[in-house]
This record gives sequence, structure tokens and C-alpha cells, in this order.
Amino acid sequence: MSEPILTIAIPTYNRAEKLAIQLGCLVPQLTPQVRCLVYDNASTDHTRAIAEKYSSAGVAYSCAPYNGGGERNFLRCFEECQTDWLWILSDDDPVLPDAAAKILALVASSSCDFIHTSSPLRRYATDETVSDIPQLLKKSDLSALLFISTGIYRMSAFRPLMRVFVSAISTWVPHLVTVLALMEGSAGKLLLSTASLTSSHPGAPRWSTLGFILRFSHLPEYVKQEDHRKIIAQGVIGYIYWAMMTGLREIKDQESVFQWKRTAKMALHNLACYGSPSPARLLFDYCLNSRNPVKWYFAIREPAQFFILMQSPGCMFIRMAKRWIRK
Repeated sequence: MSEPILTIAIPTYNRAEKLAIQLGCLVPQLTPQVRCLVYDNASTDHTRAIAEKYSSAGVAYSCAPYNGGGERNFLRCFEECQTDWLWILSDDDPVLPDAAAKILALVASSSCDFIHTSSPLRRYATDETVSDIPQLLKKSDLSALLFISTGIYRMSAFRPLMRVFVSAISTWVPHLVTVLALMEGSAGKLLLSTASLTSSHPGAPRWSTLGFILRFSHLPEYVKQEDHRKIIAQGVIGYIYWAMMTGLREIKDQESVFQWKRTAKMALHNLACYGSPSPARLLFDYCLNSRNPVKWYFAIREPAQFFILMQSPGCMFIRMAKRWIRK
């Protein structure tokens, strides 16, 4: 019998119905080379019953004694992995019927330490290997890299980096910080793959966008080289505009308007410390350099809306937020 070489880890919390759908799609793909483990973050619904229903099909179940947060649950996936490769699959990213087979083919033919697969956020035209942070962010972007279900980890390269993962838990994206640490300090190689493993866009975040974006603005602090910090800050700033517009769903009254603006100012200040452009400068650069009206419109829409909202008084802010809110 073949030894398992891939672990599919599914972190979950109180989403039994979504987990049932995911496991129903995933179980037919399991082979002796593929392990599947559900990491339950102390759910209070019937998650255990759903996972144990598939135990005879090779699905293992582990329940934390308490809810230590999503990032702590991700860390368990790394800490307890006993195979050469790890894929962390979100419980609600619809898995494709051939995803496991695609991963086995990729890891069999790749000498890389991390594989980033295509998704609706970023589709790669060709398979390409990159070996440093500037290369990576020319070919991809942080908004695509932060989604957990798109990455496949060679555990021999990532086990030594678990201390970095733990130190970066407060960013809410410690898995991304660990990939950046691999690229910067360990001479790691990363494969950008045309293969897709899930079928749809992850959609708007389920958690507080405002809480996330402030923590995400600390990301440059977790790389060592100054030029890399600037590149990361410039990458984060573009994501901030999308995230802050998504955060309009949290606007309910004048107090929440104040919180939105305060969060934006603090995040922009954090990133400016590492050389990211201001909203006004970014808009100016877009207008100066773009020659394609369609691309220009989509490039400046969110920064322009963000800039207008930052200058607007509370009552006008709320009216515009209702018009521009992302569902």
C-alpha cells in the first residue's frame, strides 16, 4: 500500500452544513496517497457528527478543547501534518472533482517548496517558478496569495518556519507571512500554477473587514529587507481600498463611520511608514500613466470612492455607503 504523501486539512467552526457539502465532494477523491483531516475549532453545532459520518471513508476528526481563533486552528493543520505535502482547504471553497489528482500530479513533478494555484482572483497563464519576493509580486498579488485554499506546502520547508507563523498570528494571515519568510530567508522556490482546485470566488469575507485590515497593514513588519517592506506595503495598499469598501457593510451609524475612518487612517499611516503612496498620489499616478479608458476606470474606481468617503461628513458618508456597499 502506498504511503500518504498529501494531507488535506479542513479547518472549520460551526459550519456543519458547509462541511457536509465539502466532504461529499472530497471523499470520492481520497486514495491511499491522500489523508483528510477535519480540524474543528470547538464547534457547538453537529460538526462532529458530520465528520464522523465519513470516518469509514478515511476522514479523520480532531476537535480543539476551546476556540483559539482561526489562525490557531490553521497552525494545528501545520503542526500535526505527517505527510510530505499539506493542502489547507477552507470548508466553504467548493472543491473541484479532480483537485486531489491535480495536486498529486503537481507535487510529483515539482521541485518547489510552495505551490500557488490559480483561482478567480488570479489565473496564471503558464506555470512559472519564482524565487524571491519582487518576482512573486510581479507575477501575483497579495489579495490572491492570502486565500488559504490556493496554497500547497512542502512540509520539510515549512516546519522550520513555524516560529514565524506563531509570531505573525496577530496579522490574521500568518500563512502568507510564512510564505514570504520562505522566499526571503530560505532560498525557497515557489511554483505559480495554472491548475485550479476550487470552483468559485471566495466572496466577501465572513469576518470583520475593519478588524482585519488594520492587522493586515502590519504585514511589511514581518519581512526583513527594507526594499521588500516597501514592495509589500505597496501591495497591501491596493488591497486596502477593496477591503475598506467591503467594510462599508459594517456602517450602521455615526459611531461606525468614525471607526471606519479611524481604521483607514491608522492603516494608511502604518503603510506610509514603509513607503506606500497616499490615495491622492495613487489616483494621480493612475491618471498620468493609464492609456486604456476601461482599465483606467476600474483601476481608479475604488481609490476614488475611498478618497471621497474619507472627505465626507457623517450624514453624506452614510448615504454614499448605502449606494457603494459590497454585498
